[in-house]
Amino acid sequence: MAKLIGAAGVTAEITNFGQPGYASTQELIALNLELQSGNIPDIVIFYDGFNDIGATLMNRHSGLAADEFRRGTQDDLLRRTSLASIGALLVAHSSISHLFRPSTKDELISQITETLHSADPTTVIESIGQCYVANMKLTQAVCAAHSAPVVFFWQPIVFSRSSAAPAEKSIVDDNADNKQFYLLVYEMMRNYIRDNINDPLISRLHYLGDAFDRPELDDTDFFWDRCHVSEAGNAIIANRIMSHLLPIIRSQTKTRL
Repeated sequence: MAKLIGAAGVTAEITNFGQPGYASTQELIALNLELQSGNIPDIVIFYDGFNDIGATLMNRHSGLAADEFRRGTQDDLLRRTSLASIGALLVAHSSISHLFRPSTKDELISQITETLHSADPTTVIESIGQCYVANMKLTQAVCAAHSAPVVFFWQPIVFSRSSAAPAEKSIVDDNADNKQFYLLVYEMMRNYIRDNINDPLISRLHYLGDAFDRPELDDTDFFWDRCHVSEAGNAIIANRIMSHLLPIIRSQTKTRL
């Protein structure tokens, strides 16, 4: 993004506030904290999708961070005062202890599978969309109060490609149990954007799930897991984002994102 903005002849200071496991709710809270401290950007960018879905599957509830199910352990550690009790908790959650019980990853997969099979998929899918749109409205209100335009992007994931490239097919196959759920949420968001394009708020939400759906890219691997991409992939995404940002950026004489 910095290279593209610089190439457009604009000087910009860009700060990435992304955190592992954050979904749009945590991003909204982080934005509020920055605004409270007087750090008011010229443009706010939200880049979402995968974590909003994954966190819901992990927690069986929309709006929580992706690793929320582990925070009880962290809180327990903070409440303990004796070295013995702290040591016992650390050992219980150490790598060595995982040799004798299911791994955190196994527990997580089990939790996601249970959510997929125990909940009504339609209800869960709708809750993700409702939570995201509610967060968009709150973000827009907060940003408008500080004269900071905001733009939202729904990121590409390996499942959203119309045709996975050779190496990506193994990623898709390894996650076949939740692929359809992600696709249903992405279809819902794409349709929602299309059907509400005249809504001033929704017009700020841009779908990037099809970023790699070009014939000349069909055999090119971009994803190295379900949502993270190579530098070449990031360049394509950045160019798509720039097409929506450039009109806003050009209206700013000094830009911080």
